[in-house]
Amino acid sequence: MRVCLSTKLPIAADAAFLVLRTPALLNHVAAPLLRFVPIEPRAFPPIWQEGACRVRVLLGGILPLGQQSIDISQQRSLDGSFRMRDNGSGDLARRWDHWITITPDGEDGCTYVDDVAIEAGLLTPVVWSFARIFYAHRQRRWRKLAQHGGAGIRDLMRRTAWRGCLDAELLAFASARTAGDVSRQWYALERAHILSQAALGAHLQVHRLMLGLAVRTGDLREIVGQAFRLALAPLGSLTGRIPWGNTGRARVDAFTPMPIPPDFRDVLPS
Repeated sequence: MRVCLSTKLPIAADAAFLVLRTPALLNHVAAPLLRFVPIEPRAFPPIWQEGACRVRVLLGGILPLGQQSIDISQQRSLDGSFRMRDNGSGDLARRWDHWITITPDGEDGCTYVDDVAIEAGLLTPVVWSFARIFYAHRQRRWRKLAQHGGAGIRDLMRRTAWRGCLDAELLAFASARTAGDVSRQWYALERAHILSQAALGAHLQVHRLMLGLAVRTGDLREIVGQAFRLALAPLGSLTGRIPWGNTGRARVDAFTPMPIPPDFRDVLPS
Protein backbone atom coordinates (compact mmCIF):
# COMPACT_ATOMS: atom_id res chain seq x y z
CA MET A 1 0.00 0.00 0.00
CA ARG A 2 1.09 3.56 -0.66
CA VAL A 3 0.75 6.95 0.98
CA CYS A 4 1.34 9.95 -1.28
CA LEU A 5 0.85 13.47 0.09
CA SER A 6 2.01 16.85 -1.17
CA THR A 7 2.14 20.38 0.19
CA LYS A 8 3.41 23.84 -0.74
CA LEU A 9 6.32 25.30 1.22
CA PRO A 10 7.08 29.05 1.26
CA ILE A 11 10.83 28.60 0.83
CA ALA A 12 13.02 28.03 -2.22
CA ALA A 13 13.60 24.43 -3.30
CA ASP A 14 17.37 24.52 -2.68
CA ALA A 15 16.84 25.88 0.86
CA ALA A 16 14.25 23.18 1.55
CA PHE A 17 16.63 20.49 0.33
CA LEU A 18 19.42 21.86 2.52
CA VAL A 19 17.13 21.53 5.55
CA LEU A 20 15.94 18.09 4.41
CA ARG A 21 19.55 16.85 4.50
CA THR A 22 19.80 17.88 8.17
CA PRO A 23 19.11 14.89 10.46
CA ALA A 24 17.63 17.20 13.12
CA LEU A 25 14.68 17.69 10.76
CA LEU A 26 13.77 14.01 11.15
CA ASN A 27 12.87 14.40 14.82
CA HIS A 28 11.65 17.98 14.43
CA VAL A 29 8.88 17.13 11.96
CA ALA A 30 8.08 13.81 13.67
CA ALA A 31 7.58 15.34 17.13
CA PRO A 32 5.65 14.67 19.25
CA LEU A 33 4.26 11.56 17.49
CA LEU A 34 7.57 9.74 17.01
CA ARG A 35 11.18 10.06 18.06
CA PHE A 36 14.12 8.35 16.34
CA VAL A 37 17.18 7.43 18.41
CA PRO A 38 20.34 6.40 16.55
CA ILE A 39 21.74 2.94 17.30
CA GLU A 40 24.35 2.30 14.61
CA PRO A 41 26.12 4.63 14.27
CA ARG A 42 25.44 5.91 17.78
CA ALA A 43 25.00 9.50 16.62
CA PHE A 44 23.39 11.05 13.55
CA PRO A 45 25.82 12.75 11.14
CA PRO A 46 25.64 16.56 10.74
CA ILE A 47 24.33 15.99 7.20
CA TRP A 48 22.72 12.84 5.80
CA GLN A 49 25.16 10.81 3.76
CA GLU A 50 24.27 8.03 1.35
CA GLY A 51 24.15 4.71 3.17
CA ALA A 52 22.30 2.96 5.97
CA CYS A 53 21.90 3.54 9.67
CA ARG A 54 19.73 1.89 12.30
CA VAL A 55 17.43 3.70 14.71
CA ARG A 56 15.13 2.93 17.61
CA VAL A 57 11.56 4.21 17.08
CA LEU A 58 9.70 5.61 20.10
CA LEU A 59 5.98 6.45 20.02
CA GLY A 60 5.47 9.77 21.76
CA GLY A 61 9.17 9.75 22.52
CA ILE A 62 8.59 7.04 25.15
CA LEU A 63 6.92 3.82 23.96
CA PRO A 64 9.28 1.51 21.99
CA LEU A 65 8.04 0.50 18.54
CA GLY A 66 11.10 -1.54 17.63
CA GLN A 67 14.00 -0.75 15.33
CA GLN A 68 14.10 0.53 11.77
CA SER A 69 16.80 0.92 9.14
CA ILE A 70 17.19 4.22 7.30
CA ASP A 71 18.91 3.75 3.94
CA ILE A 72 19.51 7.12 2.31
CA SER A 73 20.15 7.98 -1.34
CA GLN A 74 19.86 11.38 -3.01
CA GLN A 75 19.26 12.75 -6.49
CA ARG A 76 19.23 16.18 -8.12
CA SER A 77 17.51 16.64 -11.48
CA LEU A 78 18.32 19.07 -14.30
CA ASP A 79 14.95 20.80 -13.77
CA GLY A 80 16.06 21.93 -10.29
CA SER A 81 14.09 19.34 -8.34
CA PHE A 82 15.57 17.27 -5.53
CA ARG A 83 14.83 13.72 -4.47
CA MET A 84 15.80 11.81 -1.36
CA ARG A 85 14.99 8.16 -0.80
CA ASP A 86 14.81 6.22 2.45
CA ASN A 87 14.56 2.61 1.32
CA GLY A 88 14.14 1.29 4.84
CA SER A 89 12.56 -1.54 6.78
CA GLY A 90 11.85 -2.27 10.40
CA ASP A 91 10.32 -4.51 13.02
CA LEU A 92 6.80 -3.35 12.14
CA ALA A 93 7.21 -3.01 8.36
CA ARG A 94 9.43 -5.19 6.20
CA ARG A 95 9.26 -2.50 3.50
CA TRP A 96 9.18 1.25 4.08
CA ASP A 97 10.26 2.77 0.77
CA HIS A 98 9.94 6.52 1.22
CA TRP A 99 10.64 9.04 -1.56
CA ILE A 100 10.74 12.78 -0.88
CA THR A 101 10.57 15.09 -3.89
CA ILE A 102 11.08 18.86 -3.73
CA THR A 103 10.22 20.80 -6.90
CA PRO A 104 10.69 24.56 -7.45
CA ASP A 105 7.43 26.55 -7.50
CA GLY A 106 8.41 30.14 -8.26
CA GLU A 107 11.45 31.90 -6.80
CA ASP A 108 10.48 31.62 -3.14
CA GLY A 109 8.39 28.47 -3.00
CA CYS A 110 8.43 24.76 -3.70
CA THR A 111 6.21 21.70 -3.80
CA TYR A 112 7.08 18.98 -1.31
CA VAL A 113 5.91 15.37 -1.80
CA ASP A 114 6.05 12.35 0.53
CA ASP A 115 5.50 9.07 -1.36
CA VAL A 116 5.93 5.88 0.68
CA ALA A 117 5.26 2.23 -0.18
CA ILE A 118 4.52 0.04 2.85
CA GLU A 119 4.49 -3.73 3.34
CA ALA A 120 3.83 -5.06 6.84
CA GLY A 121 2.05 -8.37 6.24
CA LEU A 122 -1.28 -8.61 8.04
CA LEU A 123 -0.53 -5.31 9.77
CA THR A 124 -0.22 -3.40 6.49
CA PRO A 125 -3.63 -1.63 6.74
CA VAL A 126 -2.89 -0.57 10.33
CA VAL A 127 0.62 0.67 9.52
CA TRP A 128 -0.68 2.40 6.38
CA SER A 129 -3.36 4.22 8.41
CA PHE A 130 -0.76 5.43 10.89
CA ALA A 131 1.58 6.47 8.07
CA ARG A 132 -1.22 8.54 6.52
CA ILE A 133 -1.65 10.43 9.79
CA PHE A 134 2.09 10.65 10.39
CA TYR A 135 3.02 12.15 7.02
CA ALA A 136 0.17 14.67 7.17
CA HIS A 137 1.54 15.69 10.58
CA ARG A 138 5.10 15.91 9.19
CA GLN A 139 3.97 18.21 6.42
CA ARG A 140 2.17 20.50 8.88
CA ARG A 141 5.39 20.72 10.87
CA TRP A 142 7.32 21.41 7.66
CA ARG A 143 4.99 24.28 6.72
CA LYS A 144 5.28 25.82 10.17
CA LEU A 145 9.08 25.63 10.00
CA ALA A 146 9.15 27.13 6.50
CA GLN A 147 6.86 29.99 7.57
CA HIS A 148 9.52 31.07 10.08
CA GLY A 149 11.86 31.55 7.13
CA GLY A 150 15.57 31.98 7.72
CA ALA A 151 15.21 32.33 11.49
CA GLY A 152 13.48 28.96 11.78
CA ILE A 153 16.06 27.27 9.57
CA ARG A 154 18.98 28.82 11.47
CA ASP A 155 17.47 27.63 14.74
CA LEU A 156 17.12 24.12 13.35
CA MET A 157 20.76 24.18 12.21
CA ARG A 158 21.85 25.36 15.65
CA ARG A 159 19.92 22.54 17.29
CA THR A 160 21.52 20.09 14.87
CA ALA A 161 24.97 21.28 15.92
CA TRP A 162 23.89 21.16 19.59
CA ARG A 163 22.72 17.56 19.27
CA GLY A 164 25.94 16.59 17.52
CA CYS A 165 28.06 18.11 20.31
CA LEU A 166 25.97 16.41 23.00
CA ASP A 167 26.15 13.04 21.26
CA ALA A 168 29.92 13.41 20.93
CA GLU A 169 30.31 13.98 24.68
CA LEU A 170 28.04 11.03 25.50
CA LEU A 171 30.09 8.84 23.17
CA ALA A 172 33.27 10.09 24.88
CA PHE A 173 31.73 9.12 28.22
CA ALA A 174 30.83 5.64 26.96
CA SER A 175 34.34 5.15 25.60
CA ALA A 176 35.91 6.28 28.90
CA ARG A 177 33.60 3.96 30.83
CA THR A 178 34.67 1.02 28.69
CA ALA A 179 38.29 1.95 29.38
CA GLY A 180 37.61 2.31 33.10
CA ASP A 181 38.87 5.92 33.12
CA VAL A 182 36.82 7.65 35.83
CA SER A 183 38.32 11.13 35.39
CA ARG A 184 37.57 11.11 31.65
CA GLN A 185 34.03 9.94 32.40
CA TRP A 186 33.44 12.90 34.70
CA TYR A 187 35.02 15.31 32.23
CA ALA A 188 32.76 14.12 29.41
CA LEU A 189 29.67 14.24 31.61
CA GLU A 190 30.49 17.75 32.84
CA ARG A 191 30.70 18.96 29.24
CA ALA A 192 27.54 17.03 28.37
CA HIS A 193 25.79 18.70 31.31
CA ILE A 194 26.63 22.18 30.02
CA LEU A 195 25.00 21.26 26.71
CA SER A 196 22.09 19.33 28.21
CA GLN A 197 20.72 22.36 30.05
CA ALA A 198 19.11 23.40 26.75
CA ALA A 199 16.62 20.49 26.89
CA LEU A 200 14.98 18.91 29.94
CA GLY A 201 15.10 15.32 28.65
CA ALA A 202 18.82 15.54 27.92
CA HIS A 203 19.41 17.33 31.23
CA LEU A 204 17.76 14.51 33.19
CA GLN A 205 19.64 11.90 31.15
CA VAL A 206 23.02 13.42 32.02
CA HIS A 207 22.19 13.67 35.72
CA ARG A 208 21.10 10.00 35.69
CA LEU A 209 24.47 9.10 34.15
CA MET A 210 26.23 11.20 36.77
CA LEU A 211 24.27 9.49 39.53
CA GLY A 212 25.15 6.07 38.11
CA LEU A 213 28.84 6.98 37.98
CA ALA A 214 28.71 8.27 41.56
CA VAL A 215 27.14 5.00 42.71
CA ARG A 216 29.73 2.90 40.85
CA THR A 217 32.58 4.87 42.44
CA GLY A 218 30.99 4.98 45.90
CA ASP A 219 31.06 8.80 46.06
CA LEU A 220 28.42 9.57 48.72
CA ARG A 221 28.63 13.34 48.30
CA GLU A 222 28.08 13.02 44.57
CA ILE A 223 25.22 10.54 45.04
CA VAL A 224 23.34 12.97 47.28
CA GLY A 225 24.17 15.91 45.00
CA GLN A 226 22.99 14.17 41.84
CA ALA A 227 19.74 13.00 43.48
CA PHE A 228 19.09 16.63 44.47
CA ARG A 229 19.83 17.90 40.96
CA LEU A 230 17.59 15.28 39.35
CA ALA A 231 14.73 16.61 41.46
CA LEU A 232 15.67 20.22 40.75
CA ALA A 233 16.13 20.07 36.97
CA PRO A 234 12.42 20.16 35.99
CA LEU A 235 11.87 23.23 38.18
CA GLY A 236 14.69 25.08 36.45
CA SER A 237 13.20 24.30 33.04
CA LEU A 238 9.72 25.42 34.11
CA THR A 239 10.94 28.72 35.56
CA GLY A 240 13.55 29.37 32.88
CA ARG A 241 16.22 29.90 35.53
CA ILE A 242 19.12 28.02 33.95
CA PRO A 243 22.64 28.49 35.37
CA TRP A 244 24.31 28.30 31.95
CA GLY A 245 27.77 26.80 31.95
CA ASN A 246 27.27 24.98 35.25
CA THR A 247 29.05 21.61 35.16
CA GLY A 248 26.40 19.83 37.23
CA ARG A 249 28.75 18.31 39.81
CA ALA A 250 27.97 18.18 43.52
CA ARG A 251 31.13 20.14 44.26
CA VAL A 252 29.74 23.29 42.56
CA ASP A 253 26.70 25.31 43.56
CA ALA A 254 23.69 24.16 41.52
CA PHE A 255 22.50 27.74 40.93
CA THR A 256 25.79 29.35 39.86
CA PRO A 257 26.40 30.17 36.18
CA MET A 258 29.89 29.32 34.94
CA PRO A 259 31.88 30.16 31.79
CA ILE A 260 30.65 28.32 28.70
CA PRO A 261 33.44 26.54 26.79
CA PRO A 262 34.25 28.43 23.58
CA ASP A 263 33.35 25.45 21.36
CA PHE A 264 29.81 25.40 22.81
CA ARG A 265 28.95 29.10 22.54
CA ASP A 266 27.50 28.90 19.04
CA VAL A 267 25.27 25.89 19.73
CA LEU A 268 23.60 26.98 22.98
CA PRO A 269 20.66 29.43 23.06
CA SER A 270 21.85 33.03 23.20
